[in-house]
Amino acid sequence: MVYRGKPSKSCRECRQRDIKCDKKKEGCSQCSRAGLSCSKYPDSTKLIIHDETHPTINKIWRNRAPQCRPPPDPLATILLPTVEERAKRFYVSQYIIEPQVISVFSYMQIFYPPNPETSPLLVAATHSVFMAFFSSSVDSPRALYHARVKYGILGSRRENIPALNHHLRGALELVSLRGDRQFEDDVGLTLFLQLVELVTLDCLANETDVPFQLLALRNIAQKRVDTSSPRWIFTGIMLHLARLQGTIKSGLPPHQGISWAETIDQELEDLSAQVHSHTFQGVGPRSLHLPDYRTMRCQNNIRVARITLAEIVCQQYMSLLGMSLNDNSSLGKLHETRERLLSLCSDTFYAIPTEPVPNTSFYGLSGVQTSTIFFHLYVAMKPNVISNELRAAIRNRLETLRDSQYSGHEKIMAELLNEHEPTQRNIWQVWFKIGKEDYSV
Repeated sequence: MVYRGKPSKSCRECRQRDIKCDKKKEGCSQCSRAGLSCSKYPDSTKLIIHDETHPTINKIWRNRAPQCRPPPDPLATILLPTVEERAKRFYVSQYIIEPQVISVFSYMQIFYPPNPETSPLLVAATHSVFMAFFSSSVDSPRALYHARVKYGILGSRRENIPALNHHLRGALELVSLRGDRQFEDDVGLTLFLQLVELVTLDCLANETDVPFQLLALRNIAQKRVDTSSPRWIFTGIMLHLARLQGTIKSGLPPHQGISWAETIDQELEDLSAQVHSHTFQGVGPRSLHLPDYRTMRCQNNIRVARITLAEIVCQQYMSLLGMSLNDNSSLGKLHETRERLLSLCSDTFYAIPTEPVPNTSFYGLSGVQTSTIFFHLYVAMKPNVISNELRAAIRNRLETLRDSQYSGHEKIMAELLNEHEPTQRNIWQVWFKIGKEDYSV
């Protein structure tokens, strides 16, 4: 039997005419006034309960059939990788064995494949990093829990470190204790150079002074490295930029800040010419052609630093104009700086192909590389000197890059794109949110 719900008690004629039936015993008055023969009222029991037909029975059984496959073989379930194993493989594939990527953890290649005699603390630390990266990538609470447990083991207790940059400061103290012994082999030197870059970016993100011991150690290290290499030169320039930013915050007079910033900008321009010459295509929208992804990354890293300097110079000229409204020289220099800022933002955008280019290093970019491109474009979209047309084009490209990321990273990028006042955000804090490659040349 099948239940068909609560039926109408009206006569058939009133139901067909879609009017209210008064249900009089002898016949409804609606039919009487219309001159119709009232069919009276149906048996409600027969309407509610009805015999099930064979097609109805078959339809019900089809809907009740299980939609999922039978459970897998228990042995196959045991052989599936654990969350920790998946996190490790994911991390290694993204950061360590990817040949085209110079990631912030490239130095970990020296620990892979793992050595059986590796320190248990180092193993716990790397496993914590694996799980934290996996959690942030796919937005996995379970992986985050395991990462926190591993992190708690390292400190012998479950607690957060007071500030995010305290790990960097602790690492700096450790390399300070090692002294010049760490520069006797390639491993120690690689770790030190990586740390210098991270501490420099941390100083830029938090607008703090560069630690004295870092500068002292770098002076020692220059006896062991090729000081003419673009990476060494760029790291030194970024240190100058961090020191400039910290000194301005401490009250450096505007004209001195402008002079210092212009000197650093000239050094970056010279380095850009040294890294690779570039040409513009003169047909249609300006398109900057670079030979490969790595050269583009280096050039745009330089441009981002120059954009930062141009904004600093603009701020300093605005301070001077606030002191004297008749300073035509400062007004003219401010206009020139804004034009340079616009040019740098445009070049950053046009240096990146809008579509993947087959048979080039721009085809099939990894998530690490697209995060770098996202950062470059985010910085280029930030200044208020660019046109609405250019800003819209950059934003469209950013949204495309966002959609290609893993769910966790996509969420972070969406938050950045939905900010109400992105011009107020420190761009180096954004790098710490999404940056995965070395910020180097």
